[in-house]
Amino acid sequence: MCDGKIWIYKNTVLVTDPPDSQRFDAVLPLCHENRFLVEHMDVPADGTVLDLCTGSGVLAVFAAQKALDVVGVDINPRAIEFAKLNSQLNALDHKTEWMVGDLFEPVKGRRFDAILANPPFEPTQIDRTNYLHSDGGEDGLTVIRKIISQVPEYLAGHGSFQMMAWLSPQSVSAVDGLRAFFGADRVVVRSLFAFPLADYLSHQRQKHKRLSVTDSLKKTSDLLHYVYIHVLPTKASFRTQMEVYQIGKAISTSGTVI
Repeated sequence: MCDGKIWIYKNTVLVTDPPDSQRFDAVLPLCHENRFLVEHMDVPADGTVLDLCTGSGVLAVFAAQKALDVVGVDINPRAIEFAKLNSQLNALDHKTEWMVGDLFEPVKGRRFDAILANPPFEPTQIDRTNYLHSDGGEDGLTVIRKIISQVPEYLAGHGSFQMMAWLSPQSVSAVDGLRAFFGADRVVVRSLFAFPLADYLSHQRQKHKRLSVTDSLKKTSDLLHYVYIHVLPTKASFRTQMEVYQIGKAISTSGTVI
């Protein structure tokens, strides 16, 4: 941690591993997914918040500036150490609780007014060492599917759920469970931008010369989309959400989930 990178964002101090860290348990530096969720965070002032895959604790720290009580969970013990430090640096340790564990496991039986998640979602090979912060399994959806399947059990009925993900046109259905449980009028999705899957595979091959392409990654003509998923709180009006679109089965060429 003494060799960590110090970030100052919106008058908040955060420490992470440096961007070039080669540790498999490296704590991810401040990234654009973090910044987007901070800018669009839907957290009640007097509510409780769960931050899954908390990493450096960046989302939990910003949530604690507003919420009453925040819990950050990560399977990586190193991440929790950084998160504890970051809450102390920002004088928010009295409002934050940090737990090592696999997603919802440490908070069984509890419900939260808001749940945030910036999970691992990169498609990765099972036969090589992967960074914990990015290892989404062979199709990139391993952690995402687990989160989506359990959100209804841990989110208060009126609550808000927000998550970042990579989705291709073939994997959009991964979020259908949210629409089925909460109703289509509460589940909105926004594609922030897209890039060719072929570019991602080319980058991976440069890093791992023996990388083989799994069946889930063979359609290199596909686009991968950075997607923002939001279950609106019941007090919100779906019609007032600007530039956010109801989920369907296809992603348009313009990058909007329709």
